[in-house]
Amino acid sequence: MRPRFFVPEIESVGEVVVLSLDESRHLCQVLRLGVNDEICVFDGRGSEYLARIEGVARAGATVRVVEPTVPAPEASVAITLAAVVLKGRRFDVGVREATMLGVAVVQPLQATHQTVHGPSILRRGGVTRWRRIAVAAAKQCGRAVVPEVREVATVEAFTSTDQSTLRLVLIEPGASGIDAIRPRSLAAQPRPQSVSLAVGPEGGWAPGDLNRLISAGFQAVTLGGRILRAETVPVVALAMFACLWDDS
Repeated sequence: MRPRFFVPEIESVGEVVVLSLDESRHLCQVLRLGVNDEICVFDGRGSEYLARIEGVARAGATVRVVEPTVPAPEASVAITLAAVVLKGRRFDVGVREATMLGVAVVQPLQATHQTVHGPSILRRGGVTRWRRIAVAAAKQCGRAVVPEVREVATVEAFTSTDQSTLRLVLIEPGASGIDAIRPRSLAAQPRPQSVSLAVGPEGGWAPGDLNRLISAGFQAVTLGGRILRAETVPVVALAMFACLWDDS
């Protein structure tokens, strides 16, 4: 498999493009590639190309786009992962795994029961870092599409703008007063065009946030009787949904 590089401004076969400084550094210093070596470049929107290195310079490596190639197929259902931001770097892992599992959008959420808040996320460069992680994960797994990583939103703001045809919210097993379904029950329903999956914080959703999601049309889903770590929940759920809907 040829090394893959992200070049968002590709326009046509035959053109010469300049890799970003980060991508050039990876090409030259990490992989130690040189003139005439072949690589793959992708634009993050679904197109991928064979390219040949034409020059290596301090300002950035230049490559010529040779011909289109066939990237890894995208999921047949566009999934938006709306997950509450976790403390530490655990949300980084979530972005990486969600990208590899084929999500179309990552929507970081700010919820009532949350240990990380907006100002702290901004100080750490969270959204910018998550976008870089999504690019790196797409490069690694063979996707030519980089999922959109949105700015952090409140649960209220997210529910007021979400347009997915199927809306799901994951809840802890045994949550009182909530009628939840299991993922396998979705197999009997028509395949949706798009899905939003809301995943809560450590300790579960606050009643107000959960009620807001349910009122906005989100169907409660439980993954079973075991209590999983907050960073594990979206990975398990996305893998289940890939088995249900992904025909790639």
